[in-house]
Parts: sequence; structure tokens; C-alpha cells
Amino acid sequence: VRHNAIMLADETAEPSDLY
Repeated sequence: VRHNAIMLADETAEPSDLY
């Protein structure tokens, strides 16, 4: 689901979560 974070533009997500 972490891949969805970049699509959702989750600003709270850390770089590790974006990838």
C-alpha cells in the first residue's frame, strides 16, 4: 500500500514510504 502513498501525494509519508 506504500506505493499508493506516492499516488495519494501523502505529505505525511516518509521517503521510505514513498518507495
